[in-house]
Amino acid sequence: MLTLTLKINNHSMDIMVRTDQRMSDVLQVLKDNRKIFFRTDKIIVYSMRKKEYINQLLTFRQAEVYSGDILVLK
Repeated sequence: MLTLTLKINNHSMDIMVRTDQRMSDVLQVLKDNRKIFFRTDKIIVYSMRKKEYINQLLTFRQAEVYSGDILVLK
């Protein structure tokens, strides 16, 4: 399990995810549960540690996202 921080505008949210989950699936679950209000096909994910945008179709392991990473949703 990974513990990540998602930043959306001025709000932060800590979540726990499995390394084999696709990022797009996690974002869809957050949207379905009304934790985020973006259209999931319009979200851009930026890694603060890696200083690059991340492909949402990858799993967290494939995208080399680790515990403690901060992901900014735009």
